[in-house]
Amino acid sequence: MIYFFCAYLSLSGCKIQHVLHITLIINKCRLLQLQFQIQVGSLLWQLRSLLWLAKKSFHTVLKVLVLYMARLKS
Repeated sequence: MIYFFCAYLSLSGCKIQHVLHITLIINKCRLLQLQFQIQVGSLLWQLRSLLWLAKKSFHTVLKVLVLYMARLKS
């Protein structure tokens, strides 16, 4: 799609430097979008890991409390 846009600009009389500059800006935007998606994906993975760890910790604490309560009763 970008190449058709650049070809259109070239054919419409736009200077080649401007076309190349616009292409560079569009490519930088694409790169920033990919970097953002990777960072968001990484953050979501870390959040998932933290939630899993919190769940495991909660279950462990709950088991210890149940064992402690059973020990107190006996």
